[in-house]
This record gives sequence, C-alpha cells and structure tokens, in this order.
Amino acid sequence: MVKFIFRIMMCISLLAMTTACSKDEEAPVVYQEVNYATMNGTWMLTEFNGAPLQEVYITFNRKEHTFEMYEKEDLVSKVLADNSERRKRQKDLDIRVIIGNPPYGNLLNKGLKDKLSDKYSNIALNFMDHFYDALSENGLLYFIVPHSFSRAGQGSLVWREKIIQDKSLYEIIDIGNPFFDITLEQIIVGLTKSKNEEVITNSIRYNQKGNIVKYFDIFDNNEKRISIYYDEIYENIKKSNPIYPFNGKRGKDFNKKELFDKKDDNNYWVKSRG
Repeated sequence: MVKFIFRIMMCISLLAMTTACSKDEEAPVVYQEVNYATMNGTWMLTEFNGAPLQEVYITFNRKEHTFEMYEKEDLVSKVLADNSERRKRQKDLDIRVIIGNPPYGNLLNKGLKDKLSDKYSNIALNFMDHFYDALSENGLLYFIVPHSFSRAGQGSLVWREKIIQDKSLYEIIDIGNPFFDITLEQIIVGLTKSKNEEVITNSIRYNQKGNIVKYFDIFDNNEKRISIYYDEIYENIKKSNPIYPFNGKRGKDFNKKELFDKKDDNNYWVKSRG
C-alpha cells in the first residue's frame, strides 16, 4: 500500500514539473502581414539604406487611404545629400507650372477638408482653387476636368464667374473622351494669374488648333457657359437673335453596362431603350 501511494505521489510530482516547464516556454510570435489593409497609425523610420535616422515619421490613415510623412528636422538630407540640395533649391523657387488630373466627386473626406476649401460642390474645383493660389505671378496651371465644368450650373457656374472676374482663363482644350471605358467627356483647362484679354481654344476631338477668342466673348451671357467652338458663324448667330439662341440640358448618363460595343475611338453603339 505504501509503495502504491508513493508511486501516485511521484506521478503527481512529474506531472506538476511537466506543467511548470510548459508554462515557461514562450509562445511562438506570429507576425501580421504588412500591406495597405493593415498599416495604420504613426510609424517611425529608424533606418534608411543602413544609415540611422531619428524622428522621421509617417502616419497612415487606413480609413481614408492616405498617408503623411514628416520629420522634426531636415534629417533626410544627411542620407540623400545630392538630392536634398536640389530639393532645397527648388523649394526656394516660384511655382511656375502645375499639371494635374484632380479627383472628381461631391464629398470631401476629413483629410481633404483640413487642406482644401469646400467652396465648390465638386472636389476637382476645390483642387484647382488650391493649386491656383500656389502659382507664381506668371505661372500656368493645366488640369484635366469634366467637360461639364464649362457649361453646368451650381458650383461650376460659381467657378466660371470667378475666372471671368479674375480674367484667369488662358486656354481651353476639348479632348473628348480620351480614357477607354470612361464615358465622361473631358476638357483641359489652362489658368494663369496674368490678366488675359484673349483665350486660346483647341480641339483634339475635331483637330482644330489655335483659335483666338476675345476674353469676354467666350462666355455666353446666359449662364456664363464657355463657348469652346466660338467662331465667326457662332458670333453672327448670336448677334442676329435678340433672344439668346443657344441652350442645352444634360441628359441621362449611360452606364458601362449600356455600352456594349465600341465602334471606334469616338463613337459607341448603345442598346436601344425601345
């Protein structure tokens, strides 16, 4: 009986020792995959190409799909000396040319609201305002924007009234539908801070180049629409009619499912609604 009890006590002791050892073992570390869906919050860059860095940060906002990189001091110049010298020289220069294709839409997220005004209902117009203000006195800004900005009401009309007042429209180009699978027609708008007396109009769609129009003639007197194809015929029709003869309404947009066959670069076959 004593031997039996002793054996039981030995088994319990061995079991306790085994349990204690298992508790001392460290659990394996499982690292989460690093990608755009998992990066969030503020990170510190500690090393670049083997050189140590201090207080260089990048903040990821996963919800808004944005990031911002900043540093307490100009520490990167120690690592990228040649590039940093060029960067410093460029920062001291006036901004003479800005080219872009701004995002379109009617909602400004919090990140953009902190940096842009919300004067207009479309984000692209707010982007144009922001970068136009950054231009030097004789600088040029060229943006690809929806064709509707030249003729639509609401925010687009407010924007056109502003460029009429500022005389900032330098050039406008009708580029039609340059992007495959996107039905929205586009124009290129060129703005300058110089007071313009004339506007250059071009059309890639119809291969027309270098038409010069007096500044205020290009804006109709109804809704300040921009007459991209202003010419002598247009002017004669406009002057001969006491009531403004030109008007237009935007119809329903076709979605991608309704476009079933691409005929050529400028024409689409569309499903019949009948």
